[in-house]
Amino acid sequence: MKSNKDAIIFLLFIIIGAIVGTGVGEFLTTIPSISEIASFLVKKYLILSVPPVTVNLIVATFVIGFSLQPSIMTMLGVLFGIFLHRRFY
Repeated sequence: MKSNKDAIIFLLFIIIGAIVGTGVGEFLTTIPSISEIASFLVKKYLILSVPPVTVNLIVATFVIGFSLQPSIMTMLGVLFGIFLHRRFY
């Protein structure tokens, strides 16, 4: 049971790291002196794309799709989240 909890906490560190990394990258684009470099850091790269599929159940309709487009700052945030997990947990 403990390994299941550890895996969930590890995934939380990765997800929070990705969110923080993306946020920091977007913030850096607002600073005029480094916006040119920051625009490179927040450029999105398509890794995985599952086109939307519509499921019509007459009563309800669901549209399900998925796209993974991380930026360099997102990946740095993920690496930082992994580092923090290994360091403090």
